[in-house]
Amino acid sequence: MSSLARVAAMVAAVAMISSTVHAQAAPSFTCETRSLIVGAAEMNGMRVSCSVSGAPAGDQTLRIVGDDPEPVCEVALNNGVATCVGTLISTVQPGQVLAELLPSGTQYQVLPPADSGQPSPQLQYTPLPSDASQSGPDQPAPDSASST
Repeated sequence: MSSLARVAAMVAAVAMISSTVHAQAAPSFTCETRSLIVGAAEMNGMRVSCSVSGAPAGDQTLRIVGDDPEPVCEVALNNGVATCVGTLISTVQPGQVLAELLPSGTQYQVLPPADSGQPSPQLQYTPLPSDASQSGPDQPAPDSASST
């Protein structure tokens, strides 16, 4: 075997070892959302729970973030594993919600679901017509028959 062939074989072996060392499986995210009954028609509530496993050794934190500057929740990773649970309460529909690993910035899209391609439709509220009867416990219903 010529010296050029040996050098080429050594370079190929080093490249294969290098790619094996640097190849690491992507972290596995699992997230769930659940609507909450808030008790006010103009408010929306949602519980968000995300778990991660297989996070890279350099990452230290799992954080769930939404449109609000404050994170929904934030927890420390323990050997690349963590579960973060938080609550979103807002007067508008939740926009984008992400689970992210820090400091690497690896992200997983929680809302809207990555496969939907479209945001969830907003709830539509229809007010009562202004000429609706105003009768109630404090006001008598209007008479429909006249008495003589």
